[in-house]
Amino acid sequence: MAAAAKLDGRRGQVGASLIEALMALAIAGVLASAAVPSMQDALAQQRLRSASSDLFAAFHLARSEAIKRAAAVAVTPVDGRNWSTGWRIFADRDDDGLQDADEETILDRPATDAAMTIRAYFGATFAGTALSYDAEGRLHRPGGRGLVIGRLVLTLNGATRSLCFASLSLRAVAAATCD
Repeated sequence: MAAAAKLDGRRGQVGASLIEALMALAIAGVLASAAVPSMQDALAQQRLRSASSDLFAAFHLARSEAIKRAAAVAVTPVDGRNWSTGWRIFADRDDDGLQDADEETILDRPATDAAMTIRAYFGATFAGTALSYDAEGRLHRPGGRGLVIGRLVLTLNGATRSLCFASLSLRAVAAATCD
């Protein structure tokens, strides 16, 4: 009999009321809505890191191929103008920064995130739409031996990362400038 009384007492306490469930759901909704913007920022940062890492690796591959082949290797935007469309590495026999029919493609990298922009900043006299490595692995302007100093800036949802170029170095920074 004592056991039956205990069971009857528990029946009233099992589960949660409708009001308690709705309050928990409301609290969970508020917390989720507060977390979404920070998750979007984190996702944008991750996409930027990934794209800049891919581009950084492409330039290292181009340098290593130029040394291995003892010839110029170029890195250009796929469409020849806009880095956001993706990039291409090719053996540039005539060192003009343009891929001819007989010049081998080493790597084609498709466009990154559709919302991401990649802009070149190499000064007023050099558009930065083709960068080449010579047989010694030095970065130069196609068709010449001019120094290359500048940056490619990747932007997504207001966040930026840059690849900073100097004649003998390449580095990635989490900013729009290379200071």
